[in-house]
Amino acid sequence: MPAVNLPAFLPARSFWLLTLCLTCVPAVCHAQRAGLWETRISVAGAPAAEPIRSCAAHDAPLRLLNEWPANCDADEVRKTATGFAASARCQTGQPGMVLIIRRELSGDLDRHYRTLMQTRLQQSGAQIQPTQRSEATNRYLGPCDPIARTATSDPDPGPDTVWAVVGAAMIFIVQLLAFAATMYAVFRGMAWLSLRLGRRAYERAIVANITVDQAGAATIPVLATFTGVRGFPWWYAIAANNAKPLLVIGPDGIRFRVIRQHERRYVDIECVDVRQARGTVNLDFTFRGSLLTFAANLGAVPLTAHVLSLLPASVPLSPRAIELKAMVS
Repeated sequence: MPAVNLPAFLPARSFWLLTLCLTCVPAVCHAQRAGLWETRISVAGAPAAEPIRSCAAHDAPLRLLNEWPANCDADEVRKTATGFAASARCQTGQPGMVLIIRRELSGDLDRHYRTLMQTRLQQSGAQIQPTQRSEATNRYLGPCDPIARTATSDPDPGPDTVWAVVGAAMIFIVQLLAFAATMYAVFRGMAWLSLRLGRRAYERAIVANITVDQAGAATIPVLATFTGVRGFPWWYAIAANNAKPLLVIGPDGIRFRVIRQHERRYVDIECVDVRQARGTVNLDFTFRGSLLTFAANLGAVPLTAHVLSLLPASVPLSPRAIELKAMVS
């Protein structure tokens, strides 16, 4: 078997996958009849390279249907209506995730034959990615003598070229599957974490979780705080804090934190508005003589209405805020 240099960027845990592709698939392209053969390779129905002509030694493709890496649990070769087939379940190194490989051999195995390889990823018994297909069609051209070589327009690239082209196609499929599986796991994990943290935060968005200190300052359980710009859309923010947000309604003014902690007196508040969207109930503060605004996502309408009732009557409210405040009046 000719030596194959592994790409430096291939992950170590994917080495067995590369070994599987380079060991089995290119070898199946060797013909049973010795002579000059033409191989056409396609991946997912699209040609992967120009047809390759090479002199192949006498070899039986059926023997290679029984060859699998050690980490694969292979079935016996089965006779089908069109030829032969074999399949295997190979461990990927990730819990619950396996690679299912099926190889089919059809044709007369003398003048022409076709090898089909199908791969798919499964996790806990469920398929998580579409099935990937690669196909090699082989056609016998004649004996490998000088006359036959001259009669062909394409030069013989040699067996190493066949290995390189087919191996490159298989590497592409394996890396695509590995990348898709990784992205799937990342997105599922991030969605689960976001849902868990968001649910915990929304559970705290109730009036009972407001704490009042001895000075009469009420600390509000907020989900996030934002710094906006006056005149820009309310959902636009130049800074946000959902790790350690702060909103305190004090006797003389409010105290809040987005990046740093700030204090504003009630006389400096120009208007307080309420903005609602899915999963968002924002309390927006506009300050006199300031280009920047402050917003706090309280997450629930009852909590927002109660916070509005804590503000002094001298603080100007928008019509939306007045209507929401009336809910607790």
